[in-house]
Amino acid sequence: MRLSIRPCITSTWRVTIVYVRPESTFALKTVETMPETQEQWYNRQAIEQLAQHIPFERDAASKSEQIEMLRGLVLRHGREMDPEYFGFEARSELIRLGLWDRIGPDGA
Repeated sequence: MRLSIRPCITSTWRVTIVYVRPESTFALKTVETMPETQEQWYNRQAIEQLAQHIPFERDAASKSEQIEMLRGLVLRHGREMDPEYFGFEARSELIRLGLWDRIGPDGA
């Protein structure tokens, strides 16, 4: 089986899963997906990296300032993010801070 991912003319991506047999090749499934935008990726990276860094911060003033920065980012951009993209450490810290419920569409 081979996975082929190609950008299309539109803003979506075309993903084709191809099953290769010795005598023939045929496409099993083609799926249209919409990856996150570059801006969404940058916002998610900022939230993840900040959330991963906070537990290791020793200075109390810096730590509280970083928590407030993280809270602001999550409140501003969290609803437009897919929670499945977050790693374990970031997810754990966001849960600990009570911000995980703000990630993803409302009611998800």
